[in-house]
Amino acid sequence: MPKHEYRDARVEAEPLLRAAGVRPSAILEFLDQFAPQFVHVYDPVDEKSELVYRGTDPAWRGLSLAEAIATLKDTRPHYFYAEAPEIEQLAEAAFGASPSLTARGKLRKELGTDAAYRELAEQWGSDGVSLKPGARPGSTQAKQKQDQKTDAAEVRNNPWHPSWRGADRVAAQTSIIRTSTKLAAGLAKAAGVTLAGTPLRS
Repeated sequence: MPKHEYRDARVEAEPLLRAAGVRPSAILEFLDQFAPQFVHVYDPVDEKSELVYRGTDPAWRGLSLAEAIATLKDTRPHYFYAEAPEIEQLAEAAFGASPSLTARGKLRKELGTDAAYRELAEQWGSDGVSLKPGARPGSTQAKQKQDQKTDAAEVRNNPWHPSWRGADRVAAQTSIIRTSTKLAAGLAKAAGVTLAGTPLRS
């Protein structure tokens, strides 16, 4: 009798589900609830094996694992992310001018993972927790917010800038000068002063 390898539906389903675009949380659900209902069937005549559905869902009866996964968009549409316009609308409601906790909950559920939710929140200039309004990625408002963040970071890290709030300005300047005089000169110039702190001449 020829040897054949046992096939595990859980092992084979995961890459198929990912390739089909199924949400991560839905993949876990499928692996937990449905994969065990696919039985390894070996045909000694053809020397072929297949994972065949032997569960109670009549829509999948007799289907192979790959065939069943191919039907998911029709049989279990909630396994997939919403279409891009829907996600965009949810993101607007979740992080836009009037953020809503309800929209955030729906968006988080739709995205499937905290990481995806946080990434989208960050794109909107939101921390995903507070209800402070964000700005649509790529909009003028978003660019202004990014510029403000950049400016704030430059001030925070530049001891030559008049708004710098460090404990010891001279020590910070000296440390930078010792590290790189070119960097120090650039920071001073960005703050509109010389290394000594005197205003640059026009």
